[in-house]
Amino acid sequence: AEWFAKAEALNFHQGQYAMARCFLKGQGRQVDEARAVELLKLSVAQRYPPAMVLLSDCSLKGLGMPPSYAETRRLLMQALRINGTDKRAEHQLRMLNADIEKACPLLGQRVILRGLTKGESFNGLGGTAADFAYAVRRPRSYRIVDDPADISQCMARIFDTRSGRYKVRLDGPGRRAVAVKPENIQVESPGDARRARK
Repeated sequence: AEWFAKAEALNFHQGQYAMARCFLKGQGRQVDEARAVELLKLSVAQRYPPAMVLLSDCSLKGLGMPPSYAETRRLLMQALRINGTDKRAEHQLRMLNADIEKACPLLGQRVILRGLTKGESFNGLGGTAADFAYAVRRPRSYRIVDDPADISQCMARIFDTRSGRYKVRLDGPGRRAVAVKPENIQVESPGDARRARK
């Protein structure tokens, strides 16, 4: 960890990545997820694909940052644009897209809020399903999953799948974002869009 710290201090992207792994695993350092994410973001800013893949893992699991399917997907796609042969990024993106299709198929679509009992004033409002996340069950210890075959098993242990919420960015001034259960949104129909404009 000592040499990684020196490389990180010189703003070297591989050193930042290596130190982030040390902070995530607690190797030679106290576990510090927030510091790991900070270092990974510095490395990502220097366009280092392995850092993008590891930061996507943090984003998906809510380690040091809020969990986010949209951010996870963005990071994996960015890694593949830079290094199209990254098998781990390719595999994780394929698994993520399959999970999105199953868990939150409305991600990125125009939706209408329906059936809300809390915040009833939002019923009938339209917006875009901008993100989706599960509440995260914090494991006793974190291990970086290096084997893509382990990822789905790891995800099943970490996420409380009943807690999934869409983040819907509402239309109108301020574009307020609200967290909504999947059963409280539906795809916007053309008639809904006309009524919303009136």
